[in-house]
Amino acid sequence: MKRNKIKICAVAAGMCLTFAGSAWASPMNLPSPNFNACNLLSPGSLLYQQYCGGAVTDSPAYANTVGATGTVVNTLTSNVVMPSVVPLITQEKDKAAMQSGMRLRTLGAMLKYENAEFRSGGNAEADIYGGTLGFAMDTERFTFGVIAPYNYMDFRRSDIKDINQLGAVAFAQYRMPIQDRYELSFHASLDYIWEGMNRKVNDDDTNTVGGAVGMSLKTRCTEMLEPSVMVLYHYGHDDGEVGDHHLIRTGMNLAVYPNKTIALNFYGLANFDETDYPKGTQVTDDLYWDAGIEVGYQPTGSFSLTGGYKKVLGMEKFDSDMVYIGSLWKF
Repeated sequence: MKRNKIKICAVAAGMCLTFAGSAWASPMNLPSPNFNACNLLSPGSLLYQQYCGGAVTDSPAYANTVGATGTVVNTLTSNVVMPSVVPLITQEKDKAAMQSGMRLRTLGAMLKYENAEFRSGGNAEADIYGGTLGFAMDTERFTFGVIAPYNYMDFRRSDIKDINQLGAVAFAQYRMPIQDRYELSFHASLDYIWEGMNRKVNDDDTNTVGGAVGMSLKTRCTEMLEPSVMVLYHYGHDDGEVGDHHLIRTGMNLAVYPNKTIALNFYGLANFDETDYPKGTQVTDDLYWDAGIEVGYQPTGSFSLTGGYKKVLGMEKFDSDMVYIGSLWKF
């Protein structure tokens, strides 16, 4: 009897081992060759940021600086809400032309180089080459236009090889003079940004649509000094992990005119990230600053040049230095 029980237990154990072995060997239970453990982690979690290179593009630092939201807000700031200053001789000619009822057309272009460091997701670094091309039509009170930004980001120490970013920003502006010394401007815009990410494992792309409203106020203190202030709110929605983005930017600018053909510009910007990120995301850079300086020069009657430098400050997980050169042709 005892031996029979032992035989029965041995057979049962053998059947269990055989079943378990066949089940493990079954293709249905083998890990997929496309299995990625990072898909099980929250994009903002500490483990994701340490071991998954995608943390670069999923981090708030990326979205608000060189990602879709940052690209649109920077484009609007430098071209619409608080545009690069132009020499006095250009302003005088533009004012006379618009007061005469003429519709002034402007074609503008800008090229930039930016070095960006991401202190998360493996401490990735990127060289960013890009620019904008825009067209606008001005009357005495209104401006309508469209701007197309493009950026190419070449990454190092990341699972991302490179990113191509292309979009369009359509805007409208209304200017309201107050007495003789002040000018109040209101701005509204719609935008679309496409980002194509070339990863080492697989490719990915993101589409972002959004809009912005803003206002600015400038005044001429003396013949040489013109300070201004601005505020801008941007909303964007992407088809990625985060979904809705909210960014508020305020800033101050001081334009200095040594003579009629040269303009100097000093500016500082404060950025407030109001995005509701997915649970587990570590948001450490919801307040950061931009500071910059630029020079404008008009060599001919209808053509002007601008060059400048901008620095991102106050971010724990991101650092950036950018230089740029641009031109305006009015006709």
